[in-house]
Amino acid sequence: MALTLYGEEFWISPYVFTCFVVLREKGVPFEVHEVFLSRKEHQQRELADKMLTGKVPALEHDGFWVGESLAIVEYLEEAFPAPKYVRMMPESIRDRARARQPPPGSWRDRTPAPG
Repeated sequence: MALTLYGEEFWISPYVFTCFVVLREKGVPFEVHEVFLSRKEHQQRELADKMLTGKVPALEHDGFWVGESLAIVEYLEEAFPAPKYVRMMPESIRDRARARQPPPGSWRDRTPAPG
């Protein structure tokens, strides 16, 4: 089981850090690959072809790639389910829906409404 989290070199992305924390909390072995955005490594064909969005975080699991922090967290929840692994999302469907909502002050609050 090979798991690699692709993140940025300065560790300032809350999205990368969220995925890192989930992996640590679940207790699954993984590696970290730092992508040097300042050198535009994320745009190099070797990574860009595999990373759907061309952004970090991205996760590679045995040759399968997934990007975007929420998608990665949900993938990890299903690939490494409770009770063997720590549950990261609430058990109730309504509580999970609330957990998926962006917090106040997030980028969605700063994006102007259309019209």
